[in-house]
Amino acid sequence: MTEFADLFPGATRNVANYRGDIAAHILADTHPFGPDLHGAYYAPVSAVYDPATDQTKATFRPIPRRQPTTRRREQQSPFGLNRRQRRLLGDTKHGKQSRRTS
Repeated sequence: MTEFADLFPGATRNVANYRGDIAAHILADTHPFGPDLHGAYYAPVSAVYDPATDQTKATFRPIPRRQPTTRRREQQSPFGLNRRQRRLLGDTKHGKQSRRTS
């Protein structure tokens, strides 16, 4: 199958062209651009205005995805069970099942 880059041999990646002089606006914008079709987000690196073509060429860098942490919320904490977890499991400090009879 043909690669996408092969269809446009002169194109460089992570570049967008905008109509008008918006270089200052692109660089002042603090939120990331995206997501694209693959879910990636981008931060602007540079923006150059060309008055001959009335276009702003913006170059972006991809923002890496957050890596999953090794410890998940479902996993037990390294300090043992807390009071709520012990109560839900029926385990108390003294090793007895706690059953409330009302």
